[in-house]
Amino acid sequence: MLTQINNMVLASDNLDTILPTKIKIDLKSNSSQIDLKKTVQYIYLQDQDSIKLSDVVKVEFIRTINVHKLGAVNLFKIGLSYRLPMTYNHDLIMIISNVKHYAYLVALDGVEPIKINEKDSVFYFAGRYKRKLYGTFKVFDFSKGIMKNIFTSPDFVSNYSEDCISYPHDNLKLKNIDLNNDGYLDLQFSGIENFYCKGFETSSREDKKPLRRKKIEFTYYYRPSKHTWQK
Repeated sequence: MLTQINNMVLASDNLDTILPTKIKIDLKSNSSQIDLKKTVQYIYLQDQDSIKLSDVVKVEFIRTINVHKLGAVNLFKIGLSYRLPMTYNHDLIMIISNVKHYAYLVALDGVEPIKINEKDSVFYFAGRYKRKLYGTFKVFDFSKGIMKNIFTSPDFVSNYSEDCISYPHDNLKLKNIDLNNDGYLDLQFSGIENFYCKGFETSSREDKKPLRRKKIEFTYYYRPSKHTWQK
């Protein structure tokens, strides 16, 4: 069980660099359990006010995965109260490293770990970053304990709005496969784009059923020389 965390810092909105928080873990206990109220007093948001632990309404264990350069980690979903301003991301992901004894807090809407090589036994930490009503896909790597963003999709792969255009179930489906037979796994997002309005004269839906649909697909190929994905 996690026994101690210093006050955590959540990275600013661009999520370019996330510093670790040193933690203490009782290796004899179940490290998939966490009691934030006994381990943290405040969660500090860069460029924003601190969050009291009374604003944390949910702590849910997601899964354990082996992350590149970090080893085995436990992932938790942290839900914040909607009493907080709408400018806050209310869904957070906490990463607890059982090997390095580091903790990270990231504003992502779920976790979708990916690989660069099919035979890899380790994953790269990744997920969708929700900003207002739209979401991009972000991939992270670790260097000397620092969590760094190595890819952000230039296109919106999630649409949480109820305006004229939306994606079914909010998200385009991700495939992490080798699309150009170069031995590296690429990222492909595909799905259906629904159109509910007759024109651009309004931003509200006129019909409950879409007036038309269009297939949509975004593909990004892994570039080993740049350690990122590009169109």
